[in-house]
Amino acid sequence: MAEDEKTLRKLICKIGKELYKHQYTVASDGNISAKLDDRYILITPTGKCKGKLVESDLIKMDIETGSTVESKLSPSIEYRLHLFSYRKNNGIRCIIHAHPPFTTTCAVSGFSMTEFILPEIAIYIGKVPLVSYENPGSVELAESVSEKLKNFRAVLMANHGIVVTGNNLWQTYFNLERLEFAFKVLYLSELLGKVNTIELAKIEKMLKESNTPRKLHTC
Repeated sequence: MAEDEKTLRKLICKIGKELYKHQYTVASDGNISAKLDDRYILITPTGKCKGKLVESDLIKMDIETGSTVESKLSPSIEYRLHLFSYRKNNGIRCIIHAHPPFTTTCAVSGFSMTEFILPEIAIYIGKVPLVSYENPGSVELAESVSEKLKNFRAVLMANHGIVVTGNNLWQTYFNLERLEFAFKVLYLSELLGKVNTIELAKIEKMLKESNTPRKLHTC
């Protein structure tokens, strides 16, 4: 096994432990994948707690064919979502799907992050659209999410959870943390009866001044 693959396996297991420790996933829920190269990804298996992953649990998959390499385990039920997203979006290097409590609560209630309540979300992530409910593991869900990921770094799934993408796993994990905090703030602001959003002109000015090249697509 190449050294790069060993390193990536260790990192995915570390990220899994962080997800489980912070209750962004429970039991065997959620899934993680990352590109080894332009042909292969490593993806978490189905039925395994993310907090108890070991390096040998991770499955090597061919992005184009979906075939697995030397593994007795089955890939996550959401493997289509991962494969479709990599095929359609060459810039994606890794994907985390999780069920953080406040984020998932907002997804169940039909909220999204189409306006900004915190500047950090605009800087690091951008808008976060909500897609309609489709069954976990379905082709329909994979198509819906992967299409949105052409223009957005993260996508909420109604009555399900969130998918966050990035250039590396720690960046992607930290953006998941940022979103969970933002959705917690949104939830609590709704309880207080008022949500103040930041003017789009100020967001655009901030992005320009911080040299953050981001087009704010319409959700």
